[in-house]
Amino acid sequence: MNAMAVLILLGSLSLAAQSPTTRPVVIDKQIAALIAQLDSPDAALREKATAKLINLGPRVLKPLRDALAGETTPEFSGRARQIIEEISRQWKYVNEIGGNVVGGFQATLESRTSTFAAGRPISLNLVFRCVGANGHRLAETRTIDIELADVAVFSTPQSEGKLVIKRVGDAKLPQKAAPIICNSGEPHSIDFLVGGSVNTALWIDHELQLAPGEYEVKFIYYAQSKGLLEEAIEDLESNTLRIKVH
Repeated sequence: MNAMAVLILLGSLSLAAQSPTTRPVVIDKQIAALIAQLDSPDAALREKATAKLINLGPRVLKPLRDALAGETTPEFSGRARQIIEEISRQWKYVNEIGGNVVGGFQATLESRTSTFAAGRPISLNLVFRCVGANGHRLAETRTIDIELADVAVFSTPQSEGKLVIKRVGDAKLPQKAAPIICNSGEPHSIDFLVGGSVNTALWIDHELQLAPGEYEVKFIYYAQSKGLLEEAIEDLESNTLRIKVH
């Protein structure tokens, strides 16, 4: 892969990242840098970049295929195809409706119903699944901050993630809330085999009262910002779930 191809790849990823539906520019640049290292004269660097790209999972498939469409060396082509094959083989547990994959994990926010009665319990289900190869370790989620978009963030130093709640249309967010306590015991990590998962029920009505209206809810695990997942280059985000309170 020549220098001009690397510059083109960096430029195309940066432009794509400006869309609100894509990942932050900095992450796309890191992926482009790793792809460029597949052609490095340093064999150890090539091996490390190969392993990191496989660990990043499906998100690297498009930029890899874009790079292969250009002028490449036999070394680069062989490694790029190896990565694509390994991702297809190893990442069979990825949920299409889930969030991004970080450190071998994916988070999915679910609910049995999308409609809730005002003043009644609102329960969501947070699923962590190990979708990467060889198994991984995850710090248990015990305390979750609450971010009311355009209002405030209600947090504690020991939290492992946050629930981001945005209003839709004329819905009015409350002016106060409190972090969600999922487990008051001692913190510990959980070892996962590939495909293994853990579910956490989030009773959000205990910490805040949502007025009638529609809301978007997303969970963010502090994978990178608090170093909870090894080699995480960004935080782990779930899908966005829309709920209605009537």
